[in-house]
Amino acid sequence: MWHYFESLRRKKWRSKSFVKDRFKLTENQIREAIRQGLVRAKFIPNPHGGASITLIHVGDVETNIEKIRKLPKHSKEERFRKYTYRVRGKLRWELGFRCPRCGKYIALKQGSDIFELFWNGEILAKDLRAAIMIGHYIHSHAGYDYDEELMEYWLNEWIEEWKGGHEDYCIESRELVDEYYIEKAVRMLIEDGMIEGDVDESVKNLVREFLLSPEKATCNIETYEIDFDEEIWPAATD
Repeated sequence: MWHYFESLRRKKWRSKSFVKDRFKLTENQIREAIRQGLVRAKFIPNPHGGASITLIHVGDVETNIEKIRKLPKHSKEERFRKYTYRVRGKLRWELGFRCPRCGKYIALKQGSDIFELFWNGEILAKDLRAAIMIGHYIHSHAGYDYDEELMEYWLNEWIEEWKGGHEDYCIESRELVDEYYIEKAVRMLIEDGMIEGDVDESVKNLVREFLLSPEKATCNIETYEIDFDEEIWPAATD
């Protein structure tokens, strides 16, 4: 065992990952140390393909360790990226809402398509929040389901009323069911005082595209059971 550790100690060149772990250094500190000539580095082909392997001269690191540790741990780009991650994570949380029916907090999921529209300035915050509310109510409180026979039985009156106001519009039965649940969710939200009056068609389009099917809703929103005595939100990992 002694010979093994002694052989490690005597090696002049070690992999970058080993040096980072051994001396508790960051990627940027090593990158800057190489750039400033504090340590020597050489690059060898990766036997498994891909990027080359970086080897660092351990003696140089030991000699200049104090200088290296004073170098910035993260580059400007890395700091900006971390800041952006945190901002995005906080926005995804703050655009959500606490449901008065189930007591859960509904927030946008990391990597959700509907959030990217907001992030890119394509939709407004109030429209996004309204769409999230409708989507949650549809799947959690309005009893969303699709069954052709059941539809004809207990949605018949509503369907006839809907068709009466849209005589020149052809719509499939599945679309009628979807429209019914959107309207039902909106009515429930109005009853709960979560929204005032009907919502714009643009909001309903967001629901149709991103939140109506269970699969899409799962990809875009998620629920949290948290203690609201403290103002907290999950760590940003977006």
